[in-house]
Amino acid sequence: GLNSPFGLVRPVVTFLVMLALVGILVYLVVIFGSEEMAKDIVAAFLILVAAISGFWFGSRAPTPPK
Repeated sequence: GLNSPFGLVRPVVTFLVMLALVGILVYLVVIFGSEEMAKDIVAAFLILVAAISGFWFGSRAPTPPK
């Protein structure tokens, strides 16, 4: 649980992964430079973040039967 010494590992890893993704996003936007491309990248990035967040935090709870 959260009382264990490893309680902070999950949020810290999540934060670092998000930070890395933001860095990649900014890098791609700077490289491609076009607004259309930037919008596509941002949209894809947000979907990715939502998917990662959903999986990351959703995996704590039991998954509902399909």
